[in-house]
Amino acid sequence: MECCPQCSADLECFELLDNLQAPENTVYPQKGDSALSPENKWFMLISSSVLLLALIAASSYLHRRMDILATRLNEIESVLRDRKLTQNTTIMERQMEKREEKDFQNRIDDLDKRRTAAWRRIKAALAAYAPPTFDNLRIRP
Repeated sequence: MECCPQCSADLECFELLDNLQAPENTVYPQKGDSALSPENKWFMLISSSVLLLALIAASSYLHRRMDILATRLNEIESVLRDRKLTQNTTIMERQMEKREEKDFQNRIDDLDKRRTAAWRRIKAALAAYAPPTFDNLRIRP
């Protein structure tokens, strides 16, 4: 076996490779040569450009549409938030009014109980220190 003095590759393998023949029906494209004809090249170039422009237009339309929908959604949310806030304030005002009425009624009831208790004490004190008379019995606030 012979070896290459520079790289020590087996020269016998290179001889076998040289003896192999390429199939005759195989066509290898040459540098600068392509499988498409010039008409097909122009068609592909124009169609890909049109497709790219269509995609750009569609994406800009969808972007604008999404902005419009986001704006509408924000407006609807703000309206609903305002309604809910006014409903909550109305409910709170009603609850406060009911509480104030209840507190006022409780104060009136408490004053009435105190007045009744004071009247009983006054009657008891009058009964202890003076004989009952017709005038003492008629005194009532």
